[in-house]
Amino acid sequence: MSGPDQKMEMLRERFHRRAASDRAEMVVALRQGDLPQLLRLAHGLAGIAAIFGYREVSVRASALEDGIERELDGTALADLGGALIAALDEVGGSSCDRRT
Repeated sequence: MSGPDQKMEMLRERFHRRAASDRAEMVVALRQGDLPQLLRLAHGLAGIAAIFGYREVSVRASALEDGIERELDGTALADLGGALIAALDEVGGSSCDRRT
């Protein structure tokens, strides 16, 4: 593996660790209705997931971010958050190299 490839792999591994951490924080924030925390997590994930080609995570994170900014009700936000968590589960599971 060349230097740039090694660097990219290291960054991808860091993304996976961050995604797992953000997922855990998101579960708590959803349960507590912590909108500022959800917004911070969704915004960060939307960008970084797109960089690494995880389109579904990026799209779901952007949808949650948009829902919070539009002040959707708690049920709608819980649904959007659940969809993002499911997308993160796909990234963290055996399909982590499958990009959509």
